[in-house]
Amino acid sequence: MRFEISRGGSGMTYEIRNIVLIAKKMQEYGLKIIWENIGDPVQKGENIPGWMKDVLIDIIRDDSSYAYSPTKGMDATRQFIAERTNARGKVQITPEDVIFFNGLGDAIARAYSSIQVDARMIMPEPTYSTHLMAEVLHASFPPNTYRMNPYNNWHPDLRELEQKVRSHRAIVGILIINPDNPTGFVYPVEALEQVVRIARENDLFVIADETYINIVYNGKKTVPVGDVIGDVPGISMKGISKELPWPGARCGWMEVYNADKDPIFSRFINTILHQKMSEVCSTTLPQMAIPRIMTHPEYKNYLRERTEHYEKLSAIAYGVLKDVPFV
Repeated sequence: MRFEISRGGSGMTYEIRNIVLIAKKMQEYGLKIIWENIGDPVQKGENIPGWMKDVLIDIIRDDSSYAYSPTKGMDATRQFIAERTNARGKVQITPEDVIFFNGLGDAIARAYSSIQVDARMIMPEPTYSTHLMAEVLHASFPPNTYRMNPYNNWHPDLRELEQKVRSHRAIVGILIINPDNPTGFVYPVEALEQVVRIARENDLFVIADETYINIVYNGKKTVPVGDVIGDVPGISMKGISKELPWPGARCGWMEVYNADKDPIFSRFINTILHQKMSEVCSTTLPQMAIPRIMTHPEYKNYLRERTEHYEKLSAIAYGVLKDVPFV
């Protein structure tokens, strides 16, 4: 080529996925590999219950499940999600505030690439690699971060966060991941309120990745960011890859809060939507399944049993690792 055309020349790699290529090569030489498929509960042996499969079988008999969905997502499903959020009695949204994507990876990429190049997000450190890569690709610089403190049970250093957003005027938004990935920290209500206060006082928006919001155990309690967002512009990112689990569905969504209260934030959301239009829509089948699965009589007990199972596994892992030096 007459000159470099790839944006991948920055040395960025995705080690969580790249290690699979190395493992496959080692497997070719006869080495037995134990596949710790990060992020895929099904690959790790979780069984999808029969009642959930029956729901999907019923849906695929409906010809509309094979069609395009509207760009923002299926109307009935967005109505369902808005009603669930509104039923909490806190932030109130309409179906127009719900936008579906092909998984949260897609939502993250669309959101960060819709931010001006000279505007920056600030995110926790360590952080989920998809957010980090999206920010670096958008800005072509390492991300601004605030520390998740390992000496304080991985609690976010909110003093550092506040100092940085005050001194770095290019920062326009705060990312929180609740429950956090990779540290597992579960935000108490008071910490969420502090993040929202910092955003309000510094005229910022909040993005909350809430992939694991309904998988909380070991006595921890939290609430969705929508319960404390007040009048601050914000986005909650949710999905079904871990909760159902159905990672292969590639189905996630944004809930947009208070876009009508800030014209700059409203234009940002509109830019995300225009990007979404370029790929027509998100997958139809899983969107149609969400209301039927989440209102199924078996669902609440199923989710409770899965959470209890993970609690037991976490205790086993802690017992094995707690005495390992430097871990």
